[in-house]
Amino acid sequence: VAGLDKIAVRDGALSIGACVRHAAFHKPAVEGPLGDLLSFVVRHIAHYPIRTRGTFCGSLAHADPSSEWCLVAATLGATMVARSTRGTRELAADEFFDWAMTTNLAEDELLVEAHLPLLAPDTRFGFYEFSRRAGDYAIAMALVTWRLQGGVIVDPQVGLGGAEGRPRRIAQAEAA
Repeated sequence: VAGLDKIAVRDGALSIGACVRHAAFHKPAVEGPLGDLLSFVVRHIAHYPIRTRGTFCGSLAHADPSSEWCLVAATLGATMVARSTRGTRELAADEFFDWAMTTNLAEDELLVEAHLPLLAPDTRFGFYEFSRRAGDYAIAMALVTWRLQGGVIVDPQVGLGGAEGRPRRIAQAEAA
């Protein structure tokens, strides 16, 4: 579908169309920490042939709790854009993911785009995934972003995936 294969920066977010393949993130799709984060995480997704076929939004719509992109979306507070003949609506990641392999898309809706907020230039990140073998589904994974101001962590975002029925931010860890 024309136009669904685009990656663009709009309104402070990276917009990722439904047909954008995982492999599009092998090189940073955007300058700065978000581009670096996505390029780091993509290397953990399955094997190279899968990354050339699968799509970012397809992974979100599949809603596997062990999906790296679902963890990224949940941790960064992504917005998903759903479309049907009734119109378009936006769902925050927390609303979008219901449980394992289940989203809150209506039966007649398609996920057409995902928006990841751009990260401040001084944002740092850490990502770790535990799996039995390289390319296997993650048993558990964690993603953390943070900034430092005067030697103090500010704006932390802490997410966990694979360990529960859906990826989520861990507010208690962020508060600590």
